[in-house]
Amino acid sequence: MAALRPGDVAVTQASGILHLLLRAEPGVWRDCQRCCADDDTVVLADAAVMAVVSEDFEGRPRMPCAVVFSSPDASARGVTGAAASRGMRAVDDDELVALIEMHGRCLSWR
Repeated sequence: MAALRPGDVAVTQASGILHLLLRAEPGVWRDCQRCCADDDTVVLADAAVMAVVSEDFEGRPRMPCAVVFSSPDASARGVTGAAASRGMRAVDDDELVALIEMHGRCLSWR
C-alpha cells in the first residue's frame, strides 16, 4: 500500500506507525524523525502544535512521512491558520481515531 499522505485519511489500512508528537522540542522532534518511515504518519497534538509558530520550525528535520495536526489542539492554542499555512492537514477527533485504527502501532512522543 502506498504511504499515507496529507488528505488521505480515508485510506482503510496503513502498514506504518502512527506517531503522536505531544511536544515538539528539538530533541523530541529529532528522535521521532529518526524513527519514522515513509509509510508512517506523524500527528502534532497537545503542545506540539505550537511548533508551527516557532521561529525555528523551518530548521527542524523534515519528516519522511505525512505530518498532520490536531485541529482541536491547534484551535485551542490559536495556531490553526499557521499550521495550515505550513502545508499540513488538520485532523479532527474522529479522523484521529480513524488514523489510530488504521495503523498497526502507535507511539507517543513526549
